[in-house]
Amino acid sequence: MLLLTLAGIQLVALISPGPDFFLITQVAVSHSRREAFMAVFGVTIGVAVWALVALLGLHLLVEQFPWIQGALYLAGGSYLSYLGLLLLKSGLRARHQQKQGIANNVTEKVMARVVDERKGVQFLFKGLLTNLANPKALIYFGSVFVLFVGDNISNIMRVEIFALVVILTFLWFAVVAILFSLPKPKAIYQKLGAYIDATAGALFLLFGLNLLYQGSTMLL
Repeated sequence: MLLLTLAGIQLVALISPGPDFFLITQVAVSHSRREAFMAVFGVTIGVAVWALVALLGLHLLVEQFPWIQGALYLAGGSYLSYLGLLLLKSGLRARHQQKQGIANNVTEKVMARVVDERKGVQFLFKGLLTNLANPKALIYFGSVFVLFVGDNISNIMRVEIFALVVILTFLWFAVVAILFSLPKPKAIYQKLGAYIDATAGALFLLFGLNLLYQGSTMLL
């Protein structure tokens, strides 16, 4: 019953849109499925880190040193704001090029694709950092998650909880990556890519600025 209850709560937490979801959907529609899955692996590793830290006593650490939460918020806010600015700049630049009638030629597209293939591992780190900077992850694993992790939980149960959280996370975002990398979503992105990137950038920037504000109030 404990695992089933936790599985239900974990799915609800995953389904609610956040930075992880927006990152994977944006990568899926704008790049290949391979790059999208690299981002999925990165997010999953991030969740594994949060789950492991929570199982080892994250809430006790935060209670003992309250400034840690504020520092994490500032670090996460800085990264999400940076990522948002990059996406926003990319979307605005693409929109400007559309207005000017500028289009990449075939050679440029092929070269860009080669660069993406060589640097695909960057999407793994982007997924990892986005998850680690996600305020929802800190709140969830620092409060809701620890309700299921008491001193009376056996080590075997802790391993099962850890495996459950990691597997559910990977499966959910794998489905998201597959769906958004299908031809139809990609066709929509080809038409509205500039707006999609700019919107995603604005959302990441809002997430980041909100985190910076909350982190500042915690430390002041």
